[in-house]
This record gives sequence, structure tokens and C-alpha cells, in this order.
Amino acid sequence: MGKGNQYQPANQEVLKLKGHTYYSNTKNGESQYTKNYVDAIFSKEKSLNRYSIIAYNYSSNPASINSKRVVYKSILNVQSGTKVQYCSAIYNESTNDMQWSDWKWTTSAGNKKDQSVIPFEDELPAFSFMIYEFKIKE
Repeated sequence: MGKGNQYQPANQEVLKLKGHTYYSNTKNGESQYTKNYVDAIFSKEKSLNRYSIIAYNYSSNPASINSKRVVYKSILNVQSGTKVQYCSAIYNESTNDMQWSDWKWTTSAGNKKDQSVIPFEDELPAFSFMIYEFKIKE
């Protein structure tokens, strides 16, 4: 029986979302592995004007090694061409920690006046989670 501390990084990241504004999300496509379940949480920390996406890949097969290619498309109420700074992290099961990238820049895209999309794409291993944090340049 586990002690509950083996998933500390996941617990810490989810608890950081307390007080955030949550947004609905939708999933498109089907998993090619029937025992995998992939989903995400999309939220905003208003005090820092920072958004977060936490995605996870759960499998009912304990021996699963299947990863899933995921594409996140965050729709924001900003004009197309808005500069966005982001970083990402993925949980590393072998070291039981998060490996964060440096902050990078991207630009929102779209053809609506006051709404655009920030796309992110990555590989998400089974029994893992990843985080994207991003903020809009003011």
C-alpha cells in the first residue's frame, strides 16, 4: 500500500490551481489505445494574469508504455498577433519531479477581431502529466 507521497509533484501542481478561474475545455479525436484516458484542466491565475494547462495521460493498464501526441488550442480574448510568453514542464517518473523549460515566446493566431488561439503540441507518456504556463505581454 502506498504512503501517498509518491505522487507529490502532481499533488503540488494541482494544489497551485486553488483560487484560479477555470475554463471549459473539449477533446477531439479518439485514443488509439482503448485503455488510455487523456484530459486537461485549463485555468487562469488572475492576480498574475497567467494561464495554466495541466494535461494527463492515465491508463488502466499498469504496464502501459503508450504515449499520446496531444495538441492544445487555447482560445483567448486577445487580438491575433498578440505576443505570449510560455514555459512547459513534464513529469519525469524516474526522478519523480518536473523538468521545466526556459520561458519562450510565441504569437497568437486567428481571424477574429478580439479572439485568437495559442496552440501547443507535445508527447504525453502514460501515467504522466504536463503543464503549460503562459502569460500575455502587456
